[in-house]
Amino acid sequence: MNGDTGITRLFFFLLMIVTMTGFGCGGGGGGGADAGIPINLIADRATVAANSTPLQGSVTQTSNTDANGVTRNSISSTPSYVQESLRATVRNGATILGTSDIVDDWFDFNRALCQSCGTPPSGTSSQWQHVSFEKEESNGTVYSIVFSDMEDNDDLDYLSAGIWIYVPEEAADSMDLDDVVYGTFARGNRPFSQDNLPGLTGEATYEGDAIGLYTDETTTTAGLFNATVALTANFGDASQTGTISGSVTNFSARDVDRGQSISFQGTRLDLGAADIRDTRAGFFTGDTSGSHQGNTYSGKWGGEFLGNGASPTSVTGTFGAEHSDITFMGVFGAYQQ
Repeated sequence: MNGDTGITRLFFFLLMIVTMTGFGCGGGGGGGADAGIPINLIADRATVAANSTPLQGSVTQTSNTDANGVTRNSISSTPSYVQESLRATVRNGATILGTSDIVDDWFDFNRALCQSCGTPPSGTSSQWQHVSFEKEESNGTVYSIVFSDMEDNDDLDYLSAGIWIYVPEEAADSMDLDDVVYGTFARGNRPFSQDNLPGLTGEATYEGDAIGLYTDETTTTAGLFNATVALTANFGDASQTGTISGSVTNFSARDVDRGQSISFQGTRLDLGAADIRDTRAGFFTGDTSGSHQGNTYSGKWGGEFLGNGASPTSVTGTFGAEHSDITFMGVFGAYQQ
């Protein structure tokens, strides 16, 4: 996906929170954000999110965690179509983002499914689309971006995933960003039935797209990335619950502040083997590892199976990985091959 050199003021504010640096106003305007933002506090939120264990429901992975490092938030999104335009409703507790909260696009995005990744279960060649939100509440501001492969209102096999940021009012005023919530979420319309899990045997492979945000404190660089995800599920036999593992590769990224492509050649994030638990309806969590330019990364990932055929038809989830000053937070959707 590409950044937009005419990014609006809202997108700059979003990126100010996520990217640990200040930006000037876009859209041809002047001015600028405060360059004295405490970089270490914002970077800490990304690091916490990357190392948090995703929560079941919609798969949700944020910097708001309990004492055991498990995500507290439960964020879900439901896409729809209005006059051939993607819309969505996003929920997190009492906070609901809807049509009235949609804002002008913060960035250009029209990411086609990777050519090697087959097609969605419907047998079409749809593209991922997105919709952006901003909502001011009494105690702060919420931002969200929802991605979906939904094609129209008749598409019942859709995946829906995105990014969530909550900024308390006092944090925006004081730049004490400890209470900022930053994370990702993913879901599908047809979760795999727990009753079908014991009958799964053998292996299945899944391929698709990964989308997300990265931050780099040392260079005050931040951007949007897309990549390829490949997963292998080993369902075992009737006496085993099996495992799933995979990797995120073929990264392409863009620095949205400088409008430049960022090289992530050779970057690989491994999604370590996760148990497919028969008590959690095909939901799973595991550890991430990886490397980029000689550095090693670690974090958490999780996902859920979707579709109830002979084996699940797709998988969606979230992942995080961090090393020192660099953090990746992303979502993925993958289809059975």
